[in-house]
Amino acid sequence: MGYAELTVEGTDKEPSIDWIKMVPVHTDVTTIADFKCADDQLNKLHELATRTFLNAFVGLPVDCNQREKCGWLGDTHAYDRAADMNFQMNNFWVKYLEDIRTTAAAPLENTLHHKLYNNFFYFKDKPAGVPHMIAPGRRLCGVASPDWGTAVVQIPWHLYTYYGNKQILEDYYDMMKIWVHEVAVRATDGIVYEGLSDWCPMYSSHAHNNTPVEVTSTEFHLIDLGIMIKTAKILGKDEDLKWYEQQNEYVRKAFMAKFFNPWKCTFGGQTGDAMALELGLFPEDRRQEGAEAILFDIRQGTHGFFDIGVFGLPRIGSQLSRNGAAQSAYKLFTKKGENSFGYMIDSLQVHTLWESLPMNSRASRSGGGSHNHPMQGGYDSWILEDVAGIRPCEVNPGFKTIIFDPLHTDALEWAELSVDTRYGKTSTSWNSKDGRLTWKIQIPAGADGLVRLPEDKNVTVNGSPLTYDQKMIDGKAYYLFPSGSFEIIAE
Repeated sequence: MGYAELTVEGTDKEPSIDWIKMVPVHTDVTTIADFKCADDQLNKLHELATRTFLNAFVGLPVDCNQREKCGWLGDTHAYDRAADMNFQMNNFWVKYLEDIRTTAAAPLENTLHHKLYNNFFYFKDKPAGVPHMIAPGRRLCGVASPDWGTAVVQIPWHLYTYYGNKQILEDYYDMMKIWVHEVAVRATDGIVYEGLSDWCPMYSSHAHNNTPVEVTSTEFHLIDLGIMIKTAKILGKDEDLKWYEQQNEYVRKAFMAKFFNPWKCTFGGQTGDAMALELGLFPEDRRQEGAEAILFDIRQGTHGFFDIGVFGLPRIGSQLSRNGAAQSAYKLFTKKGENSFGYMIDSLQVHTLWESLPMNSRASRSGGGSHNHPMQGGYDSWILEDVAGIRPCEVNPGFKTIIFDPLHTDALEWAELSVDTRYGKTSTSWNSKDGRLTWKIQIPAGADGLVRLPEDKNVTVNGSPLTYDQKMIDGKAYYLFPSGSFEIIAE
C-alpha cells in the first residue's frame, strides 16, 4: 500500500492481476470507528485519511513509507486526534511516547536547534529531557522546535481525553513540564519566534506562509500551557498550577497585544485564526467574526480555497462549523474542480494523502513529495466530530460523557458513525429531509450523553415530548441523556 504502480519483469506473457498478491503491513491497531454519509467526496476523504494513517503505523508513526521513515514529532500531533477516533491507539502512542522520552533523556552540549523553517539553525546546549525533532532512531535532526515538541504535551492529553487514561498524565507529567518550561525560556516577552511554521501549506512556501512562525509557535505554547493547567488540576500539582496560570495569562496578553487586529477581527492568516478560535482567544461576542475573517481571507486569495498547512487542517473545519460558518465549511470540503479536495480525488484519483496536497493541476505536476503522509489527515476529526457529530467530553473523558452535535444537517441528507468506546458502542445516525430530522443515537451503559438539539423545531424523543435536563456549554444548550437507545424527531 506504499505505491500506486507495479512493474513486472522477466516474462514474455501478458501479466495477469492474479499473479500479484498484496499484503498490507502495519501495526495491529484495532479499527473502532465506522463512518459513512450521503456525500461521496467526504466518504473518500475519510477513506484517504484512514488508509494513510494505517500505512504509517509500523511500530512507530513514520512520516512516509518510502523515503525518510522517521517519527517526526510535528507530524504526529497534526493528526493524533483523528487517529484516536478511528483506531485504538493507546498502546501505540504509549510506545511512541516512551521512544521520545528515552531519546530525550541525555543532555547534549552545543547541539543543533531549529530557528526558522527548516533552513536557519543555531547551536546551544540541550537540557536532559528536552525532546528532539524525531524519535526514535539515530537520526534526530536537532532539538525539537516549539511547534514540533508540543507533541509531548498534546499526545498524552489526547489519550486522556479520548480513552480516559489518567495514568498517561501521571507517567509523562515530568516530560510535559520540562517541555513547557523549555519553550518559556526560548520566548521573548512571551512571544515564541522559533519554529517551522504551518508546515506544507497548500500553495505558499514555508518562508512566505500566510501564518508567521511567531503566531503558530506562540499558539502552540498556549495550547501546551492550557493542557498543563488542566493536568495540574487533575493530578493535584498545586504549586506548578500557579506558574502555569501566571505564564498562560502573561503569554495570552502578549499575544493579543502583538497580533490581534480588532478592526479586522483577525490574528493574521487562516491557521492563526483557526488556532485562536480553538484557544478561545477571540472575545466571546466576536467568535463568529473570527470565523468570518477566515472566510474573508479565503475569498481574497487567488485560489478561493484554504491556504493552510498541516496545523491548520485539523482545526479549520471544526472551528468554522462551531462558530457560525458550518455551511461555508461544508462547501469548502465538498468543492470540486481546480483548487479543491475534489481535484485530487477526481482528477488525480489519489489513493493516499500526499506530502504536499495537490489541489490543482499546477501543484500535481510538482509531484507532491511523498505520496503517503499521515500529517495531512487531521481534517478527519471534522468529518467524524462535526459532520457525523460524536466527540468526547474532556471534563468527563474517555466517552464517559459523549457529545452529540452534528452541525451539517442542513447541507447533508444523512450521516452515520459508530465508535467502540471503553463503555461499549456509541452511535449516531441522522437523516434530514424536507425540514424533518430523524436522528437515532445509542449511549452505552455506564456513559451518558450531551445532545445538541435544533432550537427552532418541535422535538420528540422515543415518541414523547422532550423532558431531559439542559446544560449550557460555551453558550450553547445541550440536553443530558442517560444510557440507552433513542430516536429523536425534530420538525
